[in-house]
Amino acid sequence: MTPCPRCGETPAARFRDASAIEDELAARRRFFPRGRDVTEVALGVPADIFRCERCGILIRGDAPDDGVFREDRYSPAFLRSLHDAHAAAFRAKRGDYRPLLAPRARVVEIGSYAGGFLRAASEWGWLATGVDIGGDTSRFTAALGFDMREDFAFEDVDAVFIWNCFEQLTEPRRTLAAAHRALRDGGLLVLRVPDADLYVERRDLRVLACNGLLGWPHRFGFGAAALRRLAAEHGFALQRVLHRPPLPPLSAECRGWLELTFRRAADGRRRLAA
Repeated sequence: MTPCPRCGETPAARFRDASAIEDELAARRRFFPRGRDVTEVALGVPADIFRCERCGILIRGDAPDDGVFREDRYSPAFLRSLHDAHAAAFRAKRGDYRPLLAPRARVVEIGSYAGGFLRAASEWGWLATGVDIGGDTSRFTAALGFDMREDFAFEDVDAVFIWNCFEQLTEPRRTLAAAHRALRDGGLLVLRVPDADLYVERRDLRVLACNGLLGWPHRFGFGAAALRRLAAEHGFALQRVLHRPPLPPLSAECRGWLELTFRRAADGRRRLAA
């Protein structure tokens, strides 16, 4: 059983059992019937999900080690579509992040995946390096011309970004400590994680599906408070918390289906209100 990444205690409280997770994954397949999409990740398999009563962190039982991501396979066409979609999504976040750093800032992204953030960062004038252990993803992103590394070994960088990867790391404390060592004084750490609080509090399958939360396909689950406490223990001071929607499905058919489902639900609420 995986211990809590903050307090180290083995959780006793089971939040969801494997059968409930299997049901959620079946619902996800109904929402996204056309094969792999942005909501399908390596840990999207049935498992018990526990919750640390002390820290409020979700913990996947029997999660495999990092090798599952090292061997995760993708076609070049799918990676290209991911790259384009992610780059467009990060360009839309320019107002949130571009003002934080000066031109030619040295930035490192942990979990670069298909290189969408590296593309946007380079367009913003930053000097960006990616870190990723995935074989297919690293080769694809390096072939686009980006500086890719397998190990996180840096110093005197201006910012470290971890987008939807921190929750999958086997040793998040080690990563935070390494990021603190790598950053110059006053450097910036940006963490984006799936909102575990939303998963805990909401049972509307449509909401969970659109946020990529069905089946909780992650090693750990952090809400804003839990993430803030964990980061503070490694010398980071919270500056702000942003709640932003996830990347929409790549498939136009899936996007249309979800839009229709939500529109019908909204029409039903209006009829009830009338």
